[in-house]
Amino acid sequence: MNLDHGYLEKMKKDALSFLRDAEDNFNSGEYGLVISCVEQFLQLYLRYLLLKKARVNPRTKVLGKLFREAAEILNAPKIRRLYKDNLDAVYIVEASEITSQYMPESYEREIACRILEFARKSLEVLRSVERELMIENDT
Repeated sequence: MNLDHGYLEKMKKDALSFLRDAEDNFNSGEYGLVISCVEQFLQLYLRYLLLKKARVNPRTKVLGKLFREAAEILNAPKIRRLYKDNLDAVYIVEASEITSQYMPESYEREIACRILEFARKSLEVLRSVERELMIENDT
């Protein structure tokens, strides 16, 4: 796997693009797609951090497990707290990903709104962790 700077930055850019897509889908009333886009955003951004800092890309596709592994490998209590404080949102996203493989689910606006809020909060936390990790690398 090519882990040069360009590859990692594309991964981050793609993650952010999925978050923008989630916002657009919410505004269009495509609530099921909001959840799918949030799942992709979280998968890519967490993997980006793991690859950039630890050169690790976990094999799991289970979002909760990815959060737990990222918190442990990166020694990032903020990620652990984000996960624990938002277990309901993580489980909704996980369940949506599994069921969408067999039959697309429709979601209420309120659920999509909750998941989008979780994604926005996740972006704040993950960017904060990213800054902390980069500072650690400089010292």
